Amino acid sequence: MNSLYCSHCGAKVTYSFEKPKFCSNCGKEIGNTSCAATPEVKQDISRVPSLSRLEYDVSFGPATQVTVGSLIQEQLKNAPTESEREVFERPPVSQEEQNKTDQEVLQESVDLCKPRLHPDEIGDP
Repeated sequence: MNSLYCSHCGAKVTYSFEKPKFCSNCGKEIGNTSCAATPEVKQDISRVPSLSRLEYDVSFGPATQVTVGSLIQEQLKNAPTESEREVFERPPVSQEEQNKTDQEVLQESVDLCKPRLHPDEIGDP
């Protein structure tokens, strides 16, 4: 697919067969000298460039500028301290549970997961 750019409005005009005579965006006449045809560029996607640093600026107004780094720093600053975090501890395991073999633990898991009714007993109500 071929494309060219309108010299009046800068819009990209794409076409397949015949070059258009007018811009589809502004309606101005496209002459041989007013727009330059651009060949289709094939990109090599076999190599991915290395991105060592990624930063994106977001502007909310003339005086406020926020970056991804500043958002992360703000979140870290407002994060709870070690003493404020809720600590989850695993309940103690009984000696009986500790002495179970791998086969017993596996069988117990299978028993907990199997259906409570026999397949013949399951039916439409």
